[in-house]
Amino acid sequence: MTFPTFCQIGIVTQSGDSLIALPKKTVIFMVKDIVRGDGYKEQVNILNGKIDKLNQQVQAHDSVTTTLQAKCRSYKATIDEYVTIDEVNQRTIQSLNKTSGKLRKQRNALGYFAAALLVGLIVR
Repeated sequence: MTFPTFCQIGIVTQSGDSLIALPKKTVIFMVKDIVRGDGYKEQVNILNGKIDKLNQQVQAHDSVTTTLQAKCRSYKATIDEYVTIDEVNQRTIQSLNKTSGKLRKQRNALGYFAAALLVGLIVR
């Protein structure tokens, strides 16, 4: 800065202390700038705090999302397992129904044969 008040000429020495004479407007500007600077520092601190809280929220969200995705994969695997078991059970039921039909026919044939044999024995 080359203002004359900041030069060596503007320095007044009184009892060992150096005083610099500054115009009132400059002093007001400097005080406002210092206050604004302090305000900006506080604003930066508040914003950094908000950023930290947002980062924590994102981490918590990511954690919840990861947990839910793992549970979904687990549930899908369990459902796939049950679907496979159901398919096997359906095939077994179909096989048993076929066998049951054959056995029913055999039983009916044996029943008719036994009835015919009894009737034949009784009639004789």
